[in-house]
Amino acid sequence: MRPGCFSADTPQVAFIRRVIRVIALLGVLVLAVLIVPVVLVRRGQARLRLVRGAFRLVPRAAGIRLEIHGTDRFGDSATRVR
Repeated sequence: MRPGCFSADTPQVAFIRRVIRVIALLGVLVLAVLIVPVVLVRRGQARLRLVRGAFRLVPRAAGIRLEIHGTDRFGDSATRVR
């Protein structure tokens, strides 16, 4: 284990909560398979929102709290490489 990833006093999760998270992750996987045909038909912003929403469900189902710092776009004009 790399130093700084987890400490020895990392809280443990109860067994029932782990089971619920696994079931939730399986549900997200089934949902992802079901939305593939819709993603193939959609274009533009609708497609982007659908894919982004599906990928945001994965950490949420696993019980991970994601913190995003900065813009929601890659390569915005302030950080563009020439």
